[in-house]
Amino acid sequence: MADAVAVSSELLQPSASSDEAGPTRLFAKWGLHVRAGATVEVQVAPGWLDRARIGWGAGAEPVTTVQVEACPAADSSAWSVFTGGTWVAVPGCVPLTIRSQGRETVTRLSVGAACEQSGS
Repeated sequence: MADAVAVSSELLQPSASSDEAGPTRLFAKWGLHVRAGATVEVQVAPGWLDRARIGWGAGAEPVTTVQVEACPAADSSAWSVFTGGTWVAVPGCVPLTIRSQGRETVTRLSVGAACEQSGS
């Protein structure tokens, strides 16, 4: 799926976002990279719906699912970058389900806590 969308693989450091307890307490900023011509859906994976939110673009609202419509480009190797990120109740390894071009994958974001590497 890396040919259509790219997400952060770094340890993201969240900052306080609100005084409330809940899925918008902390925010980690990162850019969602989407290849021109690709439609992408990013969703907080089941089991995390009460602990995380996502959002990109001007005035992004914390939601559980984001749909990015295909952007045309003269060059098929062009990428669009959307600013935004992930809100969490507490630091953790946040699973996101990504759908694009008839495929689906789950990726994990290290938001204030490193994700364990598989196979180590």
